[in-house]
Amino acid sequence: MNSENIFIDKKMKFLLNSIFFNPQSGVCLKSVYLSYKEVKPTPSFPLIFRKACKVLFIYSFLDLINTIPDKFLENNLCNQAVIEEARKVLSDYFKKTSKSGNEVFIDIELLTSPNKYPFFSVPLGDLPEHNLSTNLKELNFPVRFKSFLKQYVDIKTVKDLLNLSIADLQKETNLGGKSVRDAQLLVYQHITGNKLPVINPEDKILQDISVVLNSQLIYEVFLEYYNYYSSEKITRAGIAKRRNVTTANIQQKTNLAEKKIFKSKEILKANFDEIANRSSVTEINSYLSELIQRNQLTESKRIFFYNLIFNSAQYNDKFKMEKDYLYPANKVSYFSEINEFIKGYINNEPVLLDEIIDISRNSLNDKIPDINYHINRESLSYISYLFNDYFIDGKYINNRILYNLKFSKNLVDVVYSAMSVINSPVHFKDLAKYIRSNNKVRSKTSDANVRRTLLSSDELFVNNRGVFILKTSNI
Repeated sequence: MNSENIFIDKKMKFLLNSIFFNPQSGVCLKSVYLSYKEVKPTPSFPLIFRKACKVLFIYSFLDLINTIPDKFLENNLCNQAVIEEARKVLSDYFKKTSKSGNEVFIDIELLTSPNKYPFFSVPLGDLPEHNLSTNLKELNFPVRFKSFLKQYVDIKTVKDLLNLSIADLQKETNLGGKSVRDAQLLVYQHITGNKLPVINPEDKILQDISVVLNSQLIYEVFLEYYNYYSSEKITRAGIAKRRNVTTANIQQKTNLAEKKIFKSKEILKANFDEIANRSSVTEINSYLSELIQRNQLTESKRIFFYNLIFNSAQYNDKFKMEKDYLYPANKVSYFSEINEFIKGYINNEPVLLDEIIDISRNSLNDKIPDINYHINRESLSYISYLFNDYFIDGKYINNRILYNLKFSKNLVDVVYSAMSVINSPVHFKDLAKYIRSNNKVRSKTSDANVRRTLLSSDELFVNNRGVFILKTSNI
């Protein structure tokens, strides 16, 4: 390829910003890399255009779509009319091919307006000269891209940058694809004065996953295995059977995808930044519900994105995780102080959760900074799980011991709660009577059942001739 061609990224995985392509579609790399002489039917380019391609050493679709039109116009290889005819042939060929066979081709459009899509393959002569001469220091590039530019003192203006082969230079640097794409969008907006349509966050994540995996097959297998297409449990064996390959083959692909996706620092960066700032504790499904309400996620994709966030969090050292609760590892937590206050406030009757939140915020405001961040529904739910001192039942919060005493069906929980409330030595017959009068479910529990439960729980109760007491009691 000519060193002055403009590339999207080193693999050209998705030609999202190519002038020929609809940026909302995907592309079949297999056919893009093929020589157009090898595909059937062969696209019928004009003879003069085929000769020009031969002079420019262009033998594949990938070479062709990455060659800026000015290259054909130089040295009178062909004129603009021939280029337009070749574009139409290429467009018609892909549209026709996409309707047959199993491979997915991107829709290709003619270059009717040089600035319709981002700046790749756009003839430089068609762009506003004053925008092309802008010094790159005037543009607010990402930090990594700025550092990258410092290595190349000859690249000073936007025009210099447009003639730069990003693909070749990426081989010699550690410049990431995301930094390149952010820079490309910035330059496009500067040149055209137009802002690109905002990509739905869900679609953006899928695009990033596809770019990282760099394989349409592995991408499809990953989505299938992690419930993107269905909420039903998917097994590797099931995928292998449908694709007529071995289970080991599918396992190899999913393992490779998991290693690349879950350990990636970029794919879910915006989501993890939001999670870190929204609350001291985030329950993943609550966060996903917010995204659905904001139209940033579809309900049918909830399971897939739950798996994506849950598994990625395991490799994110900025967070700690218990069950499906996430909280920032580098921020001071006040879980113990909040728990002690709530435990002391709740007595015999359930209290509205919203009431507890307001009272806790007002009472602890001087002790805990950023009180709304630390005290909310999700943080109280996590504290309930962590300390097990109270229980949230819908919109009410209950003392866990009293709740179990009144409503639990589990006799071990009921006995422990009753012993905790009595908090003094009690004969098992008196304890059984107390349970029958206080628990709404265990009104017919026998003395013998209570005695068996006490004897089987020797770690919790001390037995002295039928009289029992909690080992943790202060008496």
